[in-house]
Amino acid sequence: MTAEPITTATNFLAFLGLVSTLLIVWRQNWAGRRRLFVVQSLLLAALATTIAVYGHRAELFLVAAIVVLLKAWLIPRILGRMAAGTPPRPVAPGRSAGLSLLAVLRDGKAIETATVGREGVVGAMAGLGLYKSLVRVVVQMPMACSKIAAPHFRSAAAASDSIRNLCIRYNEVLLSQARVTAACNALHSIEARFCRWLLQSADRAASDTVPLTQEFLAEMLGVRRTSVTEVASKVQAAGAIIYSRGVIKILDRPALLRMSCECYETLLDQSAALA
Repeated sequence: MTAEPITTATNFLAFLGLVSTLLIVWRQNWAGRRRLFVVQSLLLAALATTIAVYGHRAELFLVAAIVVLLKAWLIPRILGRMAAGTPPRPVAPGRSAGLSLLAVLRDGKAIETATVGREGVVGAMAGLGLYKSLVRVVVQMPMACSKIAAPHFRSAAAASDSIRNLCIRYNEVLLSQARVTAACNALHSIEARFCRWLLQSADRAASDTVPLTQEFLAEMLGVRRTSVTEVASKVQAAGAIIYSRGVIKILDRPALLRMSCECYETLLDQSAALA
């Protein structure tokens, strides 16, 4: 007679645990580019709930919660993210590549402070003893790259003045980017920043066609998705770009340059001066 109440209570507690897990996953992933993952997690929870309720299998709630948590831990690595606070592994992007360096706030919100393409390397300061990454790194587009373990890179830098000097100079390039980007985010319109960012991404991709979603652009620029939609429509109406299903094609680069702010050319000039 007591088994049914116990089973019911266990089901209820396990269900609360699963719901709490889903809320955490939703909060951490819905604002970024991982909405498909959230939907998959909800479907998994619905299936577990149905089986558990009709089959009196409370452990399925716990299994589902564990699977969702494992996916929440694995998905940043699947999407090519390097989290802040993790040991850096220097990465040198290939000919067509783009990586975003993001500053992350305590509430999980993030904004891009610099980009790295084929001209640079992510984690170069690991060669001089930096043991933890202080930024989140996000891969912008499909790419090929080369990477090296941080201890091996430190050994190479210790044996070569040229490598150490390159690490220091490229770190200055990234600091310059961060300073200009901070000023741009504070002083320039979303439209100008949007155009500047497209020009930078096209340079990194070595192509006028760039695979970028509005969700990703909104995260990089630190604005709402609706703002990106409005700006993209305006720039498209001007004939500078065409946007369709996560792909942006630059049709008129000079027009896009005119709509951009001065920061695009400033970044090019400063990078060339420090090269």
